[in-house]
Amino acid sequence: MSEAVGRGMCPTARMTDWAGRQASFRGPRDFLDRMTSEERHLWQFRYLPWKSELVRAGDAALPGSRWLGLVLDIVVDNTGLRRAERRHGLRHGTALGYLAAGLERYDRWRH
Repeated sequence: MSEAVGRGMCPTARMTDWAGRQASFRGPRDFLDRMTSEERHLWQFRYLPWKSELVRAGDAALPGSRWLGLVLDIVVDNTGLRRAERRHGLRHGTALGYLAAGLERYDRWRH
């Protein structure tokens, strides 16, 4: 998941063969051009549908966009469960359930 989320979103410090432009002149969607065809396929057909489903599926305690943020904080940024609970305003002990449910939804998009 980390590759799908973060690949190519950071600027490079040198000229790039793939675009022939300085990194500062790249457009907002140029990170897609830096993905391999397999990575782009995974991003488009696994990550994006999962992200959309998760954002729509939020509940009163954790709206969908915050649910997505919670999962990404823990999985991608390696934030601890307690810190994620504080950051997202959740009761102690609830982040693990949201994380597990979010990853189960992600797993469904694998098949």
